[in-house]
Amino acid sequence: EVEGIDFATIYGFDLGGLDASIDLNVTYLKKYEVTPFEGADPIVFDGFIGGGNGGYPEWRGNASFALAGEKWSGAYSIQWIGEATDFNAAKGDIGYQTPDVFYHNAQLSYAVSERVSLAAGVDNLFDEEPPYIQSWTDANTDTMTYDLLGRRFYARLRYSLY
Repeated sequence: EVEGIDFATIYGFDLGGLDASIDLNVTYLKKYEVTPFEGADPIVFDGFIGGGNGGYPEWRGNASFALAGEKWSGAYSIQWIGEATDFNAAKGDIGYQTPDVFYHNAQLSYAVSERVSLAAGVDNLFDEEPPYIQSWTDANTDTMTYDLLGRRFYARLRYSLY
């Protein structure tokens, strides 16, 4: 059984002659329970993380702000993973409760011509470390939920034949 609320909005507007947009997506996971077989007690996932089960925080979200001109564009985005409780840790133990985690990303693009564009960006701009989770499956955290690579930069050259 799964219950929750998703909220999403996109707002586009002119900002000093540039096309601007704000995109916001927030999810509240009210209930996520799995009953393995008829008559069994349900396994509660909502609000929990770790133990090879993945992450099911009650709150998650993504927000982005983008600007675009005739030849260039830029975007800044934030991914939010809400706090959660470790499936297997005892209350009060290190890693029992994870904090809210925010990942910041930025990208700039430039259209050299109709067929050629350049882009550069950085993911996990502030080098946010994944939180320690006691019942980790690898890397002392939930590898299915958090960014393990840290801050990273990239560049892209795109050429279109058409």
